[in-house]
Amino acid sequence: MKKVILITLLIIVVQIAYSQTNYFKVLHTPSVEFPDAVVETESGDIIMIQTNYVEQDSTNYVSFLKLNQSGDTVANRIVERSDRFYSYTRVIKLQQPDGQAEQFVAIGGSYNRGANNVFTANNKLLFYTFNSNFDSISSAEINLPNSLYIWGLRDAIQTKNGHIVSLIDDMTHKKVLILKSSIGGDSISFNQIVPQNSSYVFSIMEKPESDGYYFTSDGYFNGIIGYAFNYIITLDTNLQYVKQDSLPGSCAFYSHIRPFNNSILVGGRAKRIWFNAYPVYLTEEYCIEKLDNALQPVKQVFLSHVVLNHSGDSENDTISYPALSRNFDFVDTNYIYTSHYREYPMEYYPAIYNYFVVSKFNSNLDLLWQYYFGFDAYYFVWQITALKDGGCFVSGSRYDYQTQNQEYDIFCLKLDSTGIFTSSGEPNVVVHSAMVFPNPGTDILHLESGPQVLGNYFQLYDLQGIKLSEVKITASQQQISTNNLPNGMYIWRIVTKGKIVDSGKWIKVE
Repeated sequence: MKKVILITLLIIVVQIAYSQTNYFKVLHTPSVEFPDAVVETESGDIIMIQTNYVEQDSTNYVSFLKLNQSGDTVANRIVERSDRFYSYTRVIKLQQPDGQAEQFVAIGGSYNRGANNVFTANNKLLFYTFNSNFDSISSAEINLPNSLYIWGLRDAIQTKNGHIVSLIDDMTHKKVLILKSSIGGDSISFNQIVPQNSSYVFSIMEKPESDGYYFTSDGYFNGIIGYAFNYIITLDTNLQYVKQDSLPGSCAFYSHIRPFNNSILVGGRAKRIWFNAYPVYLTEEYCIEKLDNALQPVKQVFLSHVVLNHSGDSENDTISYPALSRNFDFVDTNYIYTSHYREYPMEYYPAIYNYFVVSKFNSNLDLLWQYYFGFDAYYFVWQITALKDGGCFVSGSRYDYQTQNQEYDIFCLKLDSTGIFTSSGEPNVVVHSAMVFPNPGTDILHLESGPQVLGNYFQLYDLQGIKLSEVKITASQQQISTNNLPNGMYIWRIVTKGKIVDSGKWIKVE
């Protein structure tokens, strides 16, 4: 009997702990802040480094936050420097011998304005080592070449031999700097590569055989001329240029590249031109793909397929962008998480609401589930972090044009392995298994859905409760004609076996 009681209590404790793994939080402050870097501690807490803006174009301070497993802020340390602008855009959990306390290194950059507030000076790469209690262990800086524009850290990794390799470019995108250093910030070697034209660079990884590095770029180098947004650049162990290869799938923009078992994973934004169609058209979508060590595709998956132009009609009000800093992550190779966001306007302070998307894949890149969050504000995602408990943590920026006067907040979403989200500290955020777009729309309703509702039925109702249409969900992307419906508001539902599993509103306009 005692054994039964103990087992029952254990089950209850596990269920309570499990129920606390999901949360959605918005960190409301009067200043503008962005979540630049995220890492998980051994205890399951989240360390997030945020850049805080109080005045236009100046960074006044950086905050190191620790969130517990309920999303509560349990520690906050403010770090200040004399530089006019600085930020830490990467944080790496350091490889430590067994039994030693965990340590982290934050890597970033700083600069001062030069004469007449035009030139920059004192460009530096910053290293700040600390423990999980935010105790400072060491700090260092490496002087970078002065430039008319700012040097920016794009990515940093710890190599198998313990060095830090940083990928840096200047804001003119005409110089790329790769720098190898010690953890303590001592420069070991560096190389500067000049592209043929302006070039964005995004992410770097050590080759699986440790005989060099790959980094992703949308530009071309060393005299190679091509369609400039989908390349992998190979470097040797001395950081010297070796070659440039086209990236299959064209998913290089805001791309993330990491080793994966005996292969390579790449995720990013893909623009694909469909020359075999008539008329020729262009699509915009999130892409994740697995490459072999010869950089040939093993499998490619494209999400949020949206036609940008077809028959001269522009439908680019709903496009997709990957999470800007890290768009996929994994701890267990059978739990790969990705995130991207929808409806990217050209305004810095957009007067719209949108969704961000979280998806889960297995090691074969089979899509297991996909959920849509938001539509109570405008969201753009900075990074997704896979967690040791099998879930993930998503962070980014949130802006509500109706309540915030050009001031961004940070949002944090923690999900367990099921992705099912049933509670929220923010009452207005919505969660869907599908999205209907454009919203408002016209004569064509686009339905995009996750695989968890495949085989269910999509229904459209008017406000009087009269069912106007019903279609079976047979694909992740479907189009439904609404040209016979008058303008106005409608209710959509996803139904399985007579039960409503999802619903929302859609507006038709001329």
